[in-house]
Amino acid sequence: MSFSNWDLMKMNFFGTFVKICFIFVKLIFSYSSFLQLIFVGDGSLSYLCEWMWWMGFILMGVGEFANFLAYTFAPAMLVTPLGGLSVLVSALLSVHFLNERLNCIGGFGCCICLLGSTLIVLHAPKEQNLTSLQEMWSKLTDPPFIIYSFFIVLMSIVLICILGPRYGKRNPIIFTLISGSIGSLSVIACKGIGIGLKNAFTIGFVSIFSLWFFWFLLIWLISSITIQMYYLNRALDLFNTGIITSILYVFFTGFVMLASIVLFHELNTLNYIDYIGLIFGLIFTILGIIMMTVLKDFNLSWYNLRRIVSIKMFLIK
Repeated sequence: MSFSNWDLMKMNFFGTFVKICFIFVKLIFSYSSFLQLIFVGDGSLSYLCEWMWWMGFILMGVGEFANFLAYTFAPAMLVTPLGGLSVLVSALLSVHFLNERLNCIGGFGCCICLLGSTLIVLHAPKEQNLTSLQEMWSKLTDPPFIIYSFFIVLMSIVLICILGPRYGKRNPIIFTLISGSIGSLSVIACKGIGIGLKNAFTIGFVSIFSLWFFWFLLIWLISSITIQMYYLNRALDLFNTGIITSILYVFFTGFVMLASIVLFHELNTLNYIDYIGLIFGLIFTILGIIMMTVLKDFNLSWYNLRRIVSIKMFLIK
């Protein structure tokens, strides 16, 4: 399965700014918590007064714009899993800016994550060639996707109104699940807006902007991103950055792939080799992310690893 060099560059670098913003967001939460100024975990919005949070938010905007371009020109099942590369960037920058540790397990995780991302690029499905907003509307009104959307909205309401107030401060899954599931809907809206903007260069921007469906997708995108970012900020304030990054990647990737399968039927273009390569690519990427984030605080350095190997070799002799 072939892609142009420009496509590959977009796929590999679109998430870098997104993960850099995690560093700035976590910095402002740590700094403000030290001064006892804000408590985002309690739902406060006082962090909006901090310049560092806005810098992170602007970087997020730059990254999401590149993300938008990637979703416009490539399948969502290719773009979303490659977000694991940006986790690698986040892990490396966290060592410098947040004074977080990255042991040998994290180093191995970086290599495994790169291997998984390579497999995903090689075996990702081909994009469904949607040429107009009318075709996108036809896809969105299919009963399977309507059922999927209803399920996501209903689950989010239960998490926000019932489970969030009870368990949100103790369990990192609650707020992260809200962000990841709602994020899958924002990806679909982003895909539709991208199709509309591509059509605007051929039929004119006036024609596209006069369509109610285009503005519906734009409102859909803004609303879903707002909810997604709000609960992501709460999760980042309450729990470790690495844990949130790993959980969010798994949830977001899973829901986006599920939405793509339901909406675009992207798996229909794959053969058995592509299925195997895509599955192992996802497994390697998820495993690498867990090693880079959750297991990076284990007291296992390269020196200790060499000592363990030396002792085992001595015992074997």
